[in-house]
Amino acid sequence: MEILNLPRLMVASHRGGAGKTIVSLGLLFSLKTRNFKVASFKKGPDYIDAGWLSSIAGRPCRNLDLFILNEEQNLYTFYLGVKDGADVALIEGNRGLYDGVDWQGSCSSAQLARILKTPVIFVLDCTKATRSMAALLKGFVEFEKDVNIAGVILNNIARPRHENIIRTAIENYVGIKVLGSIPKLKHLPNERHLGLITSYEFHFKFLPILKETFEKNVDLDTILEIAQNVEPLLIPDHYLTEEKNLYKGLRIAVFYDKAFQFYYPENLEILQYLGAELVYVNALQDRTLPEVDGIYLGGGFPEVYAEALAENGSLRKDVYIAGEEGIPIFAECGGLMYLGKEIFWKDKSYPMVGLLPI
Repeated sequence: MEILNLPRLMVASHRGGAGKTIVSLGLLFSLKTRNFKVASFKKGPDYIDAGWLSSIAGRPCRNLDLFILNEEQNLYTFYLGVKDGADVALIEGNRGLYDGVDWQGSCSSAQLARILKTPVIFVLDCTKATRSMAALLKGFVEFEKDVNIAGVILNNIARPRHENIIRTAIENYVGIKVLGSIPKLKHLPNERHLGLITSYEFHFKFLPILKETFEKNVDLDTILEIAQNVEPLLIPDHYLTEEKNLYKGLRIAVFYDKAFQFYYPENLEILQYLGAELVYVNALQDRTLPEVDGIYLGGGFPEVYAEALAENGSLRKDVYIAGEEGIPIFAECGGLMYLGKEIFWKDKSYPMVGLLPI
């Protein structure tokens, strides 16, 4: 066992779509501009928010999930994210704080916060509401008192009077510190069918606006004090038992580009741990498949880039031949679509690899 004493915080809310991602990105970017090394995490299996956090932090964001992983594995995954040097860890929750897989809140963000002994910064979407926000927050604070809701950030504030009423009500009825307020921000990135747009398409020109907004409206110093006031964690020992060089000498093609980008870093790291060499392939630009012993095709949005994928016929042919010759291919989600005969998108058909009759 190892003792880990690292400043950390979780950004959570009363529901999905209340502003957790925007607040997480704003906090992360603001901390980074203060020269903090921030390790980011996303609660749940979400790839897209994790991609944004990775892009801004400059290091892989790791997913923490109590449904997929047990408590010890989540602790060790957290350790993997900070062991190479981090000043603070930021965890973005998902859905509502107490929402889980059942009525008891199993696998919720609240449960993860308890396991990681992490204070919660609560985001309140204040659209078209004032004093009622205090009632809502009071319910969350008292619902499970072993969850440390240490402060609140008000989101979608219309004007100063709007903020003042909510802030005063919270201070009088709840006693939780209001750490800042975010005005309604225009020109936010659009949403897509699987959530927010990917980090590849994120309008990074929006980040300076977000940074300025947080510097003007959020008490970052107090948030840092909250993050530092945490108990140490006991990290379990390394649980990998496989032979370290089991895959030594094997080359695995990993398709990574705008069309295919949904990968958990641990899956890539364990291949390297076992001795495999990862060869990254851009399905939109690379015309040939390098000599490899296996192919890893992750998820993404191949339908959006179907025309460009179809135009790269030489690479599609190489993948087809590799499959016919028995080279192992692991594909999921969008990667599986790429292996099919064609993709239909916006009333058009685009040829794909053709290994699967779909």
